[in-house]
Amino acid sequence: GSVHTQWVVIDLVHPSLVDAIRISWGAPYARKFRTEYWKGADFDYLNANATGSWTAFPGGAVDHGRGGIATLRLCRSPVSARYVRILLLQGSGTTAGGSSDIRDRLGFAIRELYLGAEDKQGRLHDSIHHEKDAHDQTVMFTSSTDPWHRAGDRDPNIEQPGFERVFHSGLDNGLPVLMPVGVLYDTPDNAAAELRYLRARGYRVNQIEMGEEPDGQYTTPEDYGALYLQFATALHAVDPHIQLGGPGLQSATFGWRAWPDKRGDASWVRRFLTYLRERYRLSDLGFFSFEWYPFDDVCGPARPQLLVAPDLLRNLVAQLETQGLSHKIPWMITEYGYSSFAARQEVDIPAALLNAEIVGQFLTLGGNAAYLYGYEPDTLINEVSECKTWGNVTMLLADDDHQIKQRLPAFYSAWLMTHEWAQPGSAKPHEIYPATSSIKNNHGQLLVTTYATHRPDGTWALLLINKDPTSAYNIRLAIHRADTDRREPFGNAIDVYQYSSRQFVWHPNGENGHANPDLPPAHRVTSASSSAGIVLPPYSLTVVRQQRTGK
Repeated sequence: GSVHTQWVVIDLVHPSLVDAIRISWGAPYARKFRTEYWKGADFDYLNANATGSWTAFPGGAVDHGRGGIATLRLCRSPVSARYVRILLLQGSGTTAGGSSDIRDRLGFAIRELYLGAEDKQGRLHDSIHHEKDAHDQTVMFTSSTDPWHRAGDRDPNIEQPGFERVFHSGLDNGLPVLMPVGVLYDTPDNAAAELRYLRARGYRVNQIEMGEEPDGQYTTPEDYGALYLQFATALHAVDPHIQLGGPGLQSATFGWRAWPDKRGDASWVRRFLTYLRERYRLSDLGFFSFEWYPFDDVCGPARPQLLVAPDLLRNLVAQLETQGLSHKIPWMITEYGYSSFAARQEVDIPAALLNAEIVGQFLTLGGNAAYLYGYEPDTLINEVSECKTWGNVTMLLADDDHQIKQRLPAFYSAWLMTHEWAQPGSAKPHEIYPATSSIKNNHGQLLVTTYATHRPDGTWALLLINKDPTSAYNIRLAIHRADTDRREPFGNAIDVYQYSSRQFVWHPNGENGHANPDLPPAHRVTSASSSAGIVLPPYSLTVVRQQRTGK
């Protein structure tokens, strides 16, 4: 029953002269609307330093719109603007073709937009690119979209595994599953039907994520919050005990931003939490989720990115805490990887190092779970036009028929984390403890990072990541007990698992790139008290685990 002002934002990419807009309305059209432009630094939901505000055009107010094709002179002299927003305040409630379906008379319909500057003859010089190809068309963002789909919307080239395939594949490892539902592009009824189906089949699902990167769609936290609560109501009507969460935000190394509200607050997370709290529905947020692909620049060298990666995640977690997100609910990374863009790093050793670091650091910082993206076997692609880098976000290199050809470093990194660092298949919690290393470069950046877990079977396991591509390091291990301020030996017999260029070397060759050798991590048993120490090869992952005793 609440009113959410709808809007359309036109992104011209570069500042352009604007003094007029032409709107070709469909049905329903807007009887009342306002036109504004963004004044200030270019807004970007990834840019923490962007500041500015929406400014009304002097002639941008319409209170008695009649639909059709309407040209509006916005100001006497053109202004330079990149973003222009139409605030849609009151709809006509009319339909096309005499439809009796209520969905056809809700909201607003715009057939086409034209924006630019008029010349002395009153001709509009349009700054919008009108193309059938989405990559060439000027980008426009809307506050919401019609979630109803037609048969023609199906894409036969996109494959999605069904629930049965997922649950029968063994991917769940016998543990409860986190399952997603659509929000921006689906309906509460569909979400409820999905949960009823899963319950009827007896599948173990204890959490549902409600989110589709709403920040990346420029959806305001209030609009998403309204949808979130509608879905929560529908899902809890099916199962009052199911844990719900979201929003599944995109990666944003500087935090998540929204168009500033009337108070100037641009924090997406803080405003979303405030929306739920003001409606006494904060308890419906059972967990908080986001994606983590820290690097968009995949043309540069991997070494400096690997060194700065821990700072990016640490700063983000600290920012979330200052914005009011509580650790009383679980925090989850529901997709992670090196980058959301295909690149060589993702099929080479850097992916193994960064993927392991993300899990180890996030859990050490108080996170509760992390889900790797890229289980499907896939081929190499060249996605980034700026450089000739071939790769993909995958653990398994496939041929053209999507049959597995080779296991990649991301696979073996995940295997080490889930089989040797963590205890596989255990429903009991692991205890995560801080671990330190003193191996740094001249800039004070850690070249070797380490993460410790106390497994349910009573053993300690250490993850050691050497991010130096050229140097090996000899290390010794000890456990520092805070209660006695004493250092104790890590153990007698220990299992050492290592993965480095001794096991894997990538040979780039465009779409025919391949690995040789391509071996699993090496394993040996040694003593933690050995005077020889443990050598960490360049660019390597090492897991050191105490051998389980009879205690």
